Amino acid sequence: MASVYLLVAGVIWYAQAKILFHPSRIVEVTPGDLGLKFNNVTLPLKGDQFAGWWVPAEDQQARTLHRRSWRGGSMPRRPNENSWL
Repeated sequence: MASVYLLVAGVIWYAQAKILFHPSRIVEVTPGDLGLKFNNVTLPLKGDQFAGWWVPAEDQQARTLHRRSWRGGSMPRRPNENSWL
């Protein structure tokens, strides 16, 4: 049983660079491409910045939704799945 555990742990350790999501710094699609008005926003970090978009709601009673990228790809790579936002 220990050998199976070591084998699985070794495979995961070896493949970890391919398993983890590495987002691209290149933005392929913006909310503007979907016909939405938006503003670029950035938050300064130590030596870098966190960038995103603010998409104002047409309805003043609308709620705010925060959505990040996921393992299968970033939001800009899947615009059709995010057009309802």
